[in-house]
Amino acid sequence: MEFKKGVSVVICCYNSAAKISPTLAHLAVQKTDNLFWEIVVVNNASKDNTKEVALCEWNRLNSAVEFNIVDQDIPGLSAARDKGIAESKYEYILFCDDDNWLQEDFLQRSYHLMEEYPAVGILGGQSEAAADIPIPEWFSKKSLVFAVGKQGVHSGQLKGVDQNLYGACMMVRRSGLRLLDICGFSFLNSGRFGDKLTGGEDIELGKAFKLANYQLYYDESLRFKHYMPADRVNWPYFLRLGRGSASSGIPVFVYDLFLKNGSLTKSEFKSAYWKYVIIVGLKIVKRPFALYKYLKGSAKEGDLSYFEMMRLVETLNVFKSKYSFAEYCFDQIKKFKENIKRVTAIV
Repeated sequence: MEFKKGVSVVICCYNSAAKISPTLAHLAVQKTDNLFWEIVVVNNASKDNTKEVALCEWNRLNSAVEFNIVDQDIPGLSAARDKGIAESKYEYILFCDDDNWLQEDFLQRSYHLMEEYPAVGILGGQSEAAADIPIPEWFSKKSLVFAVGKQGVHSGQLKGVDQNLYGACMMVRRSGLRLLDICGFSFLNSGRFGDKLTGGEDIELGKAFKLANYQLYYDESLRFKHYMPADRVNWPYFLRLGRGSASSGIPVFVYDLFLKNGSLTKSEFKSAYWKYVIIVGLKIVKRPFALYKYLKGSAKEGDLSYFEMMRLVETLNVFKSKYSFAEYCFDQIKKFKENIKRVTAIV
């Protein structure tokens, strides 16, 4: 099945009334030469007046671009994106967060890149932080945790198994999504729900595309600003993000095993899994002072050694306690991989 050539901008919103206006304003001034595109705003169980603010703002901007607002009562980013995909009509889907401000040629550039490189399943750019308060000094060393900064050394395919694209302003090939759907792909991570920062679905989607023989591609000419209010550019929020990412690590780990090894038996998986648990444990005991600080909870703001130890301990706890879930992930991803092989052989 072929989809119409063009771009569907999907904006998933949860209580976005206070930040959606500048996002829409940057979209309204996009320079697009005969590019067919639309905006689909997904109101994801918001408790504020996101829907009314978005509609009022777009009417004020007086743009001729097709604009739709749809409701998704099932909470969570994955459910919101599924709704946005279902309601959109073009081949390329840009997942623009409600706090992403695109440069004026972003859509045109990204469209041409996806047309030029048909093997690319997901395309990403680079963002710059925008905030109401001064950016902390420690931020630059861990900016990717906030979906800010370069996603590669230079423009091109991200070839390493551990190279991923963050979800902010990722453009996805819809025909690739359809292939994933046909092959039985489903998210193993729960994704973000409201203020819950577990996440992981963006990395998981990238892994699935790689397993389906698509490329991930980063282009540094695709620029946007990522706006962060004061309550999202501080040390406590940073630690919450770290804990959330650690708790979503099992599906990513299993995907990486398949990407590295091709085929994998259950016994080989079990051996690799517990070997990884031992490695994480050794990393912890080799840093007793950092572990002491973590257990005491005495980290000062900007102490990245505390952050790294927190990630290690959280990862160890999750992996030790959820092997049955890991086996479930193994079974699902193996089945998905086998389906890809079968379906692509038929095509």
